[in-house]
Amino acid sequence: MFGLPASASAALHRYSVTVDSSLEQFDVMVCFDGPAPRSLVADDTAMLHLAQMQLQPPGIGQLKVNDWRAILTGLPEDACIEYVVQLRPQTNGVQMGGPETRRVGRDLLTSIGDWMWRPAEMAEGDDIEVRFELPPGISVSAPWRQVADGVFRTGATPREWPGVVALGGFEPIVIAVDGGRLNVAMIDSPPPALRDMLERWIERAARSLVTVYGSFPVEELQVVIAPTPRGEKPVPWAYVSRGGGPAIHLFAQGRYPEPEFMRDWTAVHEMSHLFLPYLEWGDAWLVEGLPTYYQNVAMARGGLIPPEEAWRRMYEGFDFAKNIGGQFTVYEAGQRLGRRGLYRRVYWGGAAYMLAADLRLRELSGGSQTLGDALHEIHQCCLNEMYRWRAEDFVARLDTATGTAVFSELFEVQIRQRPFPEYEALYERLGIRILGGHPIFVEGESAEYRNAIMAPR
Repeated sequence: MFGLPASASAALHRYSVTVDSSLEQFDVMVCFDGPAPRSLVADDTAMLHLAQMQLQPPGIGQLKVNDWRAILTGLPEDACIEYVVQLRPQTNGVQMGGPETRRVGRDLLTSIGDWMWRPAEMAEGDDIEVRFELPPGISVSAPWRQVADGVFRTGATPREWPGVVALGGFEPIVIAVDGGRLNVAMIDSPPPALRDMLERWIERAARSLVTVYGSFPVEELQVVIAPTPRGEKPVPWAYVSRGGGPAIHLFAQGRYPEPEFMRDWTAVHEMSHLFLPYLEWGDAWLVEGLPTYYQNVAMARGGLIPPEEAWRRMYEGFDFAKNIGGQFTVYEAGQRLGRRGLYRRVYWGGAAYMLAADLRLRELSGGSQTLGDALHEIHQCCLNEMYRWRAEDFVARLDTATGTAVFSELFEVQIRQRPFPEYEALYERLGIRILGGHPIFVEGESAEYRNAIMAPR
């Protein structure tokens, strides 16, 4: 989206979005700052929702809408466009994928690309301001940086990165933790007791992440919690998105008691994705491996589960995953993630790699260097770079951050060459034996790091 050189003075294009009482009709006025873009673009589903689009005032140039692109020619500077969106939200079934436009009770989740037509290209430094005019009693949750009540700046994330804007009668909640702020929207207004419990759960999960290197990995996080009628656990489905800014979306079942939510790994797992940049889809061993590692380690550090429980969960995950898709290395399995069951091999194979790297760094440095330290270095230098990374590039950055070859060597052997990382040898070095499904701590050459791994940094 941002492919043009920087302009002499940055432009701020302004969108005014008036939402009607049904929440399904948006009247959008777009006024450009300076020259108009050559085209506006949206997702390929946007034409299903677009009711009309016209120049304002009519006749100031030419506008042609072709599928998901609106071509603009001959417009004067500071021109405006007006369009109307009539959303067609999903109402049947349950959401099991990424962002979509869907009714949830009286509230509405919207996939941004369904209704927001944005410049196909913008110069470096240009931005978009979105101002919502809402019916009484309605709030808005967006992944963008909020600058005033109902007013946001969209920032520089690529247009094709998906995101969600939520509208409804919810009361926005702000949770502050070291280094970050979580902007929480609980969709369909849960009862006060459930709302308070979910807030405590999200805060505990966020504080667990702070234990990795002393601060939350992002300054602002949109958190959307929506009810779901299906599943056999407190949070049967969740995902992370990056469009407009980092966000996590959790689908929760309020019938479970608070202790079950606190022991559930989903929120910590999704937040742990934020230690990573946006990665290529085929690098699932890294995309999911690091969160799978920290869903256990950070939960133990944050007091959500005992350390013994974390070691047990990881061992069971490794042990189960090694027998799935044994003909593939973890890297190869990641390239075939759609095949039934292979995701476990990828998730847990990547987590075993992270344990191996964390332990090896501690051994080489006498305990002064950890995986968390390496991630912190990445956070400080380059986590906000707005492009999709390849795993190999991220691994190289980790080596540079630590002044070692630990990550690249383990990647080549444990991920690319061996069928599955050697987790049993890691447990032996740490002095951990699993007997009857329970971890027993014994002597080991690196047993001194066993407690340190599960202790806050």
